[in-house]
Amino acid sequence: MMETETFHDGNGNSITANQNIIVNQIALAGAETVTCSATQAGYNLTLSVTGNAPYTATGTGAPGTWNGNKWTSSLITSGTNYNVSLQDSSACNTVTVSGISPNCCSFNVICPTFQPLTVSCYQELPAATTLTQAQFEALGNGNGKISGTKCGVIEIVASNGTDPGCNANVTRTYIITEYEDSNKNGIHDSGENTILNSTVCTQNILIHDTTAPVFNESLPQTIINVDCDTIPTAQSFTASDNCGSANVIYDEQKIDGDCSSRYSLVRTWTASDKCGNQNSFVQTINVSCVEEVFNAVSANGDGLNDVFFIKGIDCYPNNNVRIYNRYGVIVYEKNGYDNITNPFQGFSDGRATIVRGNKLPTGTYFYTLEYESDGRKIQKAGYLYVNSQ
Repeated sequence: MMETETFHDGNGNSITANQNIIVNQIALAGAETVTCSATQAGYNLTLSVTGNAPYTATGTGAPGTWNGNKWTSSLITSGTNYNVSLQDSSACNTVTVSGISPNCCSFNVICPTFQPLTVSCYQELPAATTLTQAQFEALGNGNGKISGTKCGVIEIVASNGTDPGCNANVTRTYIITEYEDSNKNGIHDSGENTILNSTVCTQNILIHDTTAPVFNESLPQTIINVDCDTIPTAQSFTASDNCGSANVIYDEQKIDGDCSSRYSLVRTWTASDKCGNQNSFVQTINVSCVEEVFNAVSANGDGLNDVFFIKGIDCYPNNNVRIYNRYGVIVYEKNGYDNITNPFQGFSDGRATIVRGNKLPTGTYFYTLEYESDGRKIQKAGYLYVNSQ
C-alpha cells in the first residue's frame, strides 16, 4: 500500500514524500499435524504460519506455545475435534484450522496365566458374567494386566463354550472391550456402541467326571434266605448323579444249588451316568423249598403218574409224608420220602393198615408234608386224587 508522509524543519519549511509499505498477511504454512501423547489420553496440534510475530491463538488447545512461527497446542483431550484461530501482530486477517481428533487411546492387555483346572461337571464351571478390571487382573496367577491411556470405558465379559461332554476341555473366553465414553461419565451407557479397542483372553478347563451315581432308595439286605412262597418281588430303584441324570438297569441270574430244589437268584441293579461311571448293588436270594407237589396218582402201572411225586423232596431227607382217607385214617406214612424208595403208588401202607399192599379205592385223599429247611420246619398239606382204575 502507498503511504504519504510530510516532514517539517521547524522554520516553516516542509516536504512531502510517498512510501510503499508491504504488509505480509498471516497464512498457514503447510499442513497441520497431530501427535498423540505418549503419557496421556490426548494429542497435540502443531502448525506453522507466515506473517509477523507476535502471534496469538484462540480456540482448541490454546494458548499453546510459539517457537517462532511454529505453534504447538496444549494437550487436547482424545475424542475432541480441534478448531483454532490464529492472528499475527497486524491482526489484518485470521487463519482458522479445524479437523478430526485422532484415536489416541492406548490399550494394552496382558492375559492372566491360568493353571490347569479340572471340574467334574459343566455346571461347575465359573458362571458367564461381567467382571471388573480388578476381578480380571486377579484371575489365574494374578498376573493379568490392563494398562495404557484409556479414553473410554472398559467392559469385560466372560462366557463358557458349549458343553463338550465327558473328559474334554471347554474354553472360557474373556472379551476385554473399550467403548467410547461420549458423555465422559465413566459408565458404558446405552447407545455408546463405538468400540475403540478390543482383545480376547482364553482359559481351558477340563471336565472330568469320576463320580458314580447313588441310589435314591434304601437298599435291602444283600443276602436273604427264602422258600418258594416267599421270594420277594424285584424292587425298582432310581439313582441320582452329581452331573445330571442316571439310568438304572436290572438283571437277574439263576444259579443252581447242590440239589434240585436249592438255587440262588442273583439280582443286580446297575446305575450309570452319561460318562460311564457306575454303581452296582447285588442281592443274593437263596431259595430252598419243595417246588411242587403233584396231586394225582394213577395206580394202573401205565408209567404215567404211577407214584406220588414231590419235586425237590430229595433236598430234604428229614421229612415225613402222611396220606389220609376221607375218614381221617392214615393209609400211608413214610419218613425220609424220596420219590424212589417205597413211594406211595395208591396202595395202603399206613400205621393202621392190616393188609398191606391193598389197592386203595379211587377217590380224593388228603396229604401232609413236613420237612426241615435251613433250621425251619415247613408244613404243607393238600388233596390228592387216587385213580385205581
